[in-house]
Amino acid sequence: MVQEHAEGGVRDGGLTEAGFLYLHTIFIQRGRLETTWTVLRKFGYAEDLRLTEQFLSPKFDVPSDCSVELSPLGYQFFTDIFETFDKDQDGALKTAELEEVFSTSPGNPWSTQKFPDTTLSDDAGAVTLQGWLAQWSMTTLLDHKTTLAYLAYLGYPDDPRTEALQVTRARKIDRRKGKVTRNVFLSYVIGAAGSGKTSLLRSFAGKPFSDTYEPTSKMISVVNSVDIDGSEKYLVLQEFGSRYEAETLRNSKKTDMVDVIVDVHDSSDTNSFSYISNLRQHYSLDYIPTLFVATKSDLDLALQRHEVQPDVYCRRLGLQVPVAVSVKTGQTADVFHAICNIAMNPHTSIPGGADRAMTAAARLRMYVTLTAMVGGCTAGLFMVYRTLYRPGGPGLAGWASYWSAWLFGGRR
Repeated sequence: MVQEHAEGGVRDGGLTEAGFLYLHTIFIQRGRLETTWTVLRKFGYAEDLRLTEQFLSPKFDVPSDCSVELSPLGYQFFTDIFETFDKDQDGALKTAELEEVFSTSPGNPWSTQKFPDTTLSDDAGAVTLQGWLAQWSMTTLLDHKTTLAYLAYLGYPDDPRTEALQVTRARKIDRRKGKVTRNVFLSYVIGAAGSGKTSLLRSFAGKPFSDTYEPTSKMISVVNSVDIDGSEKYLVLQEFGSRYEAETLRNSKKTDMVDVIVDVHDSSDTNSFSYISNLRQHYSLDYIPTLFVATKSDLDLALQRHEVQPDVYCRRLGLQVPVAVSVKTGQTADVFHAICNIAMNPHTSIPGGADRAMTAAARLRMYVTLTAMVGGCTAGLFMVYRTLYRPGGPGLAGWASYWSAWLFGGRR
């Protein structure tokens, strides 16, 4: 019927969009509304013709010490989406093409994040395939529920949709085995205002250097791929700005999920390094792999107003001296590969040694256990004391005589 009355309604043995609409128009005209509603409910729609929350966010458990990445099926799906909407086949998605991609959804999920400055794009600002996959890798790491929802909006074909994602092995197991199995890493970039953090992030995302200073007022996240020994890894760099930096560092849940902390100071500013030192004194960060970076190496080196200079400070922590970079001149000293290598080999860059590689939650559990043990021992000793020295009690001499008799009598 569809093939006869709806031009282009059938192709390759299946219904096209035009054929699907024609068929349900006939159902409605003939009073078979329940058939149409059955189909709509099957595809996750509620009575208001919106996708239900249950459909958009299927059950997907993530243990606290694990993270979420795209599976090979997920990467293949987003690659297919890119190739489908790259109409001019120039290897990049322009603004109009991106609008078409998200036309079946509430909109671009990164519209408030300065996208596409957050990932790799061509000279015209169109997102490349590498940048597209990197952006989805970052989204999945930071907010996998958004990825699950957009898999639904964009028409992921298989069920269950959760097969497009995978949960990584627990970090504590990675640390115990000495081998990291994850492919997407998270690094916090911290430092004083004006130290060059934003320029470092922009450089990583392939964006040009800007001489204009703009204070960071909200969190910035960028992502790119890094080749490590022939294997592609994704690295996410986050900068928080002075308003949110302290809030992030005092939150143990957030610090436990980070792979590397990058401490940035301006090597030409005498006061820049003291900010980093004070920050590390205020917050417990010594269990997190760390890399120190000295920016603006193209300018004259300034003597830091600190009890020791940065290189001595790092050596005392058992870390490599600060990596000198100049984003302005393009001399980044392969710092992004260094961050990835640290993420893959965390024990090499733990301040004070690998024995400190314990999360805040693990340390809290240890302290609670020790406190309970000490408290139990104290209570036990107190009870022994009361028993021995209470009025009419046996006293220490009587107690000693009793146990001596028991020991020597038992031997006889």
